[in-house]
Amino acid sequence: MSRIDTLIDLRRPSSDGRAFVYMLPLRAEELLKLGFSRDPVVRMRSLHPRYFDFFDLERAWIIEADRVREARAIEREFKRRVREHRAPAPLEVRPQAGGETEWYRGARDILQAAASGLIAQGYNVHLGARPWLRAQLLARSSGLFEWSSQMYGQMQVARAEPELVVRDALGSALRAELDALTAFDIDIAGAVPDDVGAWYRGAPDAY
Repeated sequence: MSRIDTLIDLRRPSSDGRAFVYMLPLRAEELLKLGFSRDPVVRMRSLHPRYFDFFDLERAWIIEADRVREARAIEREFKRRVREHRAPAPLEVRPQAGGETEWYRGARDILQAAASGLIAQGYNVHLGARPWLRAQLLARSSGLFEWSSQMYGQMQVARAEPELVVRDALGSALRAELDALTAFDIDIAGAVPDDVGAWYRGAPDAY
């Protein structure tokens, strides 16, 4: 049984040199992730499959830079300012994502002020990253139909051990992706096949 990559990259747009610095605070905890990425959506998903629940995206921010070296320079400067706040990564973060570093505790106010200061320098800073992330998910949703169909097709094939373990993993990944759209108030109707929608809504005979 061939497998589909559950860490999806739905029509990832070409960055054309653009890069981003991001700050992702956890919900109900003074712990945050500071980092650099060419694609923050893919990065968040790699850190935690339910990033939309795990991180407080209302308090998160994202800085756009025209060049990778600009983003890297901003990231280095921000890390320098909060190096005394370094903290261990939460256990829930996927170790294979390389997310064990760049975690800080009690540094949000410092980083918030630093990010806000870049607005006057002409940088596009998304303070409160939710609207930007929603727009990104909408722009990529056209790739969801085929991917979800393939995922669901493989789930239907799995009928016995050890395939059931694979089915559960595929189902968790598919549900997380659809939950993300729901969390951002994006209607999945038409974005996925009817059988996938029925499965997601909990139809008893959806498998």
